[in-house]
Amino acid sequence: MSRGARWGAAVGVSAVAFGVVLWAVAADPFGWLPEAEEVRWAVATAFAGAVAGAVGTAVAWWAGRETAAPPRAGVGMTAVGEDRSRITQRVTHAGAGEVSLDARGSGEAEISQSAEERRP
Repeated sequence: MSRGARWGAAVGVSAVAFGVVLWAVAADPFGWLPEAEEVRWAVATAFAGAVAGAVGTAVAWWAGRETAAPPRAGVGMTAVGEDRSRITQRVTHAGAGEVSLDARGSGEAEISQSAEERRP
């Protein structure tokens, strides 16, 4: 999951937690809140904000952590030749990582390089 998607999920979960707690506390199933309507909503909003903050802290830790990228194997080859050079390099790889072929020849150089991707 990408970092942006994780942060979107974190914000969404926090908002849902706020809404659920606000609804549950405002319903006042146990009759603990004051009778005045505006005071009841103030208490419910404060409590929902505290819970959403706690949930947000937990999911922010999850959303902000770095995910390890899978290791990418690479192939690198270098060949240096001089007079009457003849260099041949060939690589067959499974598509994981980069392939780098370097060659340098001199006098009557014949260089042949190839890189093929092997599909499983």
